[in-house]
Amino acid sequence: NFVLSDESDDADALEMRGQAFKLRGISDYESRSFTNAIIDLTEAARYLPDDYLIYQTRGACYDRKTDADKALSDFNIAIKLNTEAPLALYGRGEIYSQIGQYTNAIQDFESVIQLRPRACGAYNSLAWLLATCPDDSIRDGKKAVDLAIKACDMTKWTDYACVDTLAAAYAETGNFGQAVKYQKQAASMSGIPEDNRTNVENRIQLYLQHRPYRRPKTFNAYDY
Repeated sequence: NFVLSDESDDADALEMRGQAFKLRGISDYESRSFTNAIIDLTEAARYLPDDYLIYQTRGACYDRKTDADKALSDFNIAIKLNTEAPLALYGRGEIYSQIGQYTNAIQDFESVIQLRPRACGAYNSLAWLLATCPDDSIRDGKKAVDLAIKACDMTKWTDYACVDTLAAAYAETGNFGQAVKYQKQAASMSGIPEDNRTNVENRIQLYLQHRPYRRPKTFNAYDY
């Protein structure tokens, strides 16, 4: 239980109060109670305005609630407070990708990879963007394949999303044989959300027709 009732204006007591709200907010986030997390983290920010982790976590909550403007604002604050906050950089990259600021997204994903060379999510998100971006000037199929293979290796080929990305990358290079192979593999794997299964399966037919996948200009990063 967290003690949140101390009304003292003593500096140490106020910091403890802020830490209590912060810890409960992070716990709520990890439990996917995003609305409760936002309430607690907003309160925590009153006491700990320079704690980047508060804004990073609250930004992730807003992102999960598909409030891109508030998520982007919080990620920007977190990065201003800590320029090497990989989760904030990754979250901001996802937002930039969603709203069409592709160059900024690439820069953020690459920054995450530099900071955390084993951050498979950043490899996968960058590969997906380079393979499927609706902007012709952004796509780079060969680089996308390399990145997607690294993401698959890091996850020991057990994450359907990474295999799905690899298939899209091969399709972008024109290697539809490999695209079909890996898309079928992705579709057969566990962990696919039911509301995304049709998208994954439909890409098999798309690649059989020798057509690469192009993601919509705006999309939900958690449902592609």
